[in-house]
Amino acid sequence: MSGISPDRRRIIKAAAAAVGVAALSPLRGLAMAAARPGLQAIELISFPGSYNVILWAAAELGFFAAEGLAVGHELTTTSMYLARKTVAGDFHIAIAAIDNVVAYNEGQGQVVLDRPADLFAFMNLRPNTVLPLLVQGDIATFDDLRGRTLAVDAISTGFSFVLRKILEVHGLGPEDYELVSVGNARDRLQALKAGDHAGAVLTPPFDGMAKAAGLKVLGSSADAFPQYQGTCFISTRRWANSNRASLVAFTRAVLRAGAWLKDPVNRAEAANILVRNMPQLSAKAAAGAVAGLAARLDPDLNMAGIETVLALRSQYAVPARKLDDPMRYIDLSYLNAAQASL
Repeated sequence: MSGISPDRRRIIKAAAAAVGVAALSPLRGLAMAAARPGLQAIELISFPGSYNVILWAAAELGFFAAEGLAVGHELTTTSMYLARKTVAGDFHIAIAAIDNVVAYNEGQGQVVLDRPADLFAFMNLRPNTVLPLLVQGDIATFDDLRGRTLAVDAISTGFSFVLRKILEVHGLGPEDYELVSVGNARDRLQALKAGDHAGAVLTPPFDGMAKAAGLKVLGSSADAFPQYQGTCFISTRRWANSNRASLVAFTRAVLRAGAWLKDPVNRAEAANILVRNMPQLSAKAAAGAVAGLAARLDPDLNMAGIETVLALRSQYAVPARKLDDPMRYIDLSYLNAAQASL
């Protein structure tokens, strides 16, 4: 574990041993807890991306273990898999666009579920998400996208409606292009690099990797609206209601990892953690991703951004319905409890 101090390495080993003893932490308020017979298992699923460094840091540095938690973590290939498995209870917590919460709760999701979704968002990552549209080098204007295909995760959820709005404000209607379901941002980037599609909305660090590969930014969500609530932490009310203490403990651990990440003293170590988990990133790219995330971390959900999500779904989703109440899709009590107990 190059780049990690001997003291920190001992903390990581202690947490990995999972003996039920809280790891020591430099953060205020986190002390060694009494020995526990075991750790509470939480299964989490997220998309590939540099934001996962907050989870990897929470695990490596012992923040989860300090809360009595053992957090399993899987990366999803599609939002459809994430939604189906989270609603089924195979995963307790997911990190995804809040659009998925709204879509599946309202019966507008890409796939049919075998039970009511009952999803809700409980914590944010970034205060405002700006999503860039990356395109092939031969695309000079939006008119050049006419008759072309664009890669998305799911056609009826996630960022596909953001893409449709970007294209709409630049004069393109749904008859002018075709959306193709490809999968997560990593897979969309691969499809673009292979020349399979003309463009796609990408998230960090894949947007930067796309530019390095010769793709270019044609526009972004900022062309269409000023605020957008993107990726956030979600769960089902079924699981959360029965596991309130565990969800508050998880939230508290992530908040502590966020505070650690925002301290400039820890940036180099955070970049090392990111590279170990995403070895395709250069050290420079990892450092930039960590700095960018740390500068924008905010656990509070963006209410104006959620209203944008609801407006987009009201315009594009099928079956059509008017959606205008953000509070139906969130519950801040877990975040409030975690913050009060720090």
